[in-house]
Amino acid sequence: MANVEIVPPFIKGKTLGDMYWRLYDGVRSEDDPVSVRTLLIDSGTLVGLEKPEKEMVPLVSWDKANELLQTLTADTYLAALVPEFLDALGVAVEKEQQPISLLVVNGRHKAEPLWAGLTRYTAKKLGADKVAAFNPVGHYKDKQSRIAGIPKLLHRVDQLAVIASTQTAKGGSLSLLSEVLRLMRNPDFSMHVGTLNIIIPMFGGSRGHRLGQRKGLVYEVMETVASPKYLVLPLFDVMFKVWREQMGKDLLVEKNPIAFLKHLVGLGFPKIRFLTVDIHNDELPGRKFKEMGFKFESIDPSLEFAQETVKVLRERKLPNLLRIIACDEGSIPRTERFAKRVIGLLPRSVKIEVVYINKKRIRAGEVDSAAIGRICRVVDKKGKISFVPVDLSTYDWKKRATHITNDDMADTVKTAMIDDKLISASFPNISRKIFAATHAILSKGLKPLDRLGADVYLFGNTLQPNGLAGRKDVRIVDVSPAVHQKIFDKSIRFPQDAGNVR
Repeated sequence: MANVEIVPPFIKGKTLGDMYWRLYDGVRSEDDPVSVRTLLIDSGTLVGLEKPEKEMVPLVSWDKANELLQTLTADTYLAALVPEFLDALGVAVEKEQQPISLLVVNGRHKAEPLWAGLTRYTAKKLGADKVAAFNPVGHYKDKQSRIAGIPKLLHRVDQLAVIASTQTAKGGSLSLLSEVLRLMRNPDFSMHVGTLNIIIPMFGGSRGHRLGQRKGLVYEVMETVASPKYLVLPLFDVMFKVWREQMGKDLLVEKNPIAFLKHLVGLGFPKIRFLTVDIHNDELPGRKFKEMGFKFESIDPSLEFAQETVKVLRERKLPNLLRIIACDEGSIPRTERFAKRVIGLLPRSVKIEVVYINKKRIRAGEVDSAAIGRICRVVDKKGKISFVPVDLSTYDWKKRATHITNDDMADTVKTAMIDDKLISASFPNISRKIFAATHAILSKGLKPLDRLGADVYLFGNTLQPNGLAGRKDVRIVDVSPAVHQKIFDKSIRFPQDAGNVR
């Protein structure tokens, strides 16, 4: 977006000038966007209020406030929310505004890359006036989080997306997310929203559970069981209070949570669902969310990774053979979806095979044994794609090929190194190696990538990159299109949809 650097004429002196430019830069920051509270308090100060947290903008300063906010937010995704900001400052505005298709809210310290990515992509698809974004997460001087949202929505919002994270080291926090979700406690906000999408790009798993660990050693809490409850219980508390205010009576949620949700949606409260991106196994968290009446879905970014893979391949002469590595049993569905996407983007002259590795794990990150189980040719007959096993006894193992390994996440990269050792020993004529992973955790830093030695790395923008963007061998894949498609998929049914239970 173009920066229109215009300072309103009433901003005079170094103190106000510095405040203005801090606010101007904060409004445009994608990594650390200014919080709603800071925007409103500082805007009040800039138009002359001595105590902006206590005073409303007087009538004589309404034009100043409007000029200030229009200038500050020009060409940003806060621009659509200027009526809400003016209303919060006490300036009279029209109460009926044009609907917004997507409102993106930050749900973590600083911001996920998807916060800006999803907003930018949706604006490109639907128009900038149909999209808005804001950051409710601020901090006190002691770094404790301070959550403050828009007091009143004047626009009708079709889809509200809260982008959050469970990765503490990268600014995420479930407790922070649960506080942000309490913004729905405000009916002047929540009752103007059609659907609330709570998006945790990488949903935490059960990493503490080690196979073979002695049962009596410790009592461990599984993230995939605890996290859904941690998020849903505060939501029920919020919804229960909204229900009591609207209806003037209590309802026993414990008996039938889905019936309660249906009642609340009937009153105008948004439908709610939880979304993640490319989770390894969504069965357990999905079941826990469903028990409490909420939909939990994993977004498939295989098309975005396939498109970036083809870009990489086209930078050189296209290979005659592309082998895609399914690194374990759990990766087979992802790998085959990816293969189906890739074959549709490449000419028929490029042959594609999938190599399936059989792997016996001792525990997470430690493998007892690995071997190539089978190899299948990917065949496209008039749009019908099949995986045809080859005879390994007559297979040409020395045929020159480009290899790509596709996984859900990259952490220590230990198992990827084991895979690479096996693949390199089995196929002696690999022309190029590509390693792709949706979530770049890389808890040991970037050095493991050097030891892995791929020619190109493809990582999704689901987590903060932490130096990845500076490497020439790394491509960041924007998964925003896949998230956008899931959000606006009108075929999705919610548990709250089926009838009206009384």
